[in-house]
Amino acid sequence: MSTVIELEYEGGQKLHARLGPHLIRTDQPPEDGGEDTAPTPSDLFLASLVTCAGMYAYAFCRSRNMDTTKLKVRSTCHYDEEKNRYTRIATDLTLPPDFPERYKRALIRSMDMCFVKKHLLHPPAFDIDAHY
Repeated sequence: MSTVIELEYEGGQKLHARLGPHLIRTDQPPEDGGEDTAPTPSDLFLASLVTCAGMYAYAFCRSRNMDTTKLKVRSTCHYDEEKNRYTRIATDLTLPPDFPERYKRALIRSMDMCFVKKHLLHPPAFDIDAHY
């Protein structure tokens, strides 16, 4: 199975990714020549990590018929200016008051199975080919 992503250039710093019927818009902040009309690709990278882990948390609770209305996931992404990269992502999970203590570690383990995170731990090969 393969996923095909095609880029569409809108002008300025706006570059969008087409995935089937979905269009994911990106832009850059004004200080980088953009108009800040959409998240940057780096922002989307971080959002994919956090939403992926969050999906596992919500799925864990739903599979046990637990109410998720008070479940909150908040991640802080720590950027190292010298290394020019994110070096730590700290996720804070606020559990509903009636969340069973016996499920706490299992919930955290389920979030740790994030599909996106797995690709960071075991990165894919990157091939670039240019042709006419």
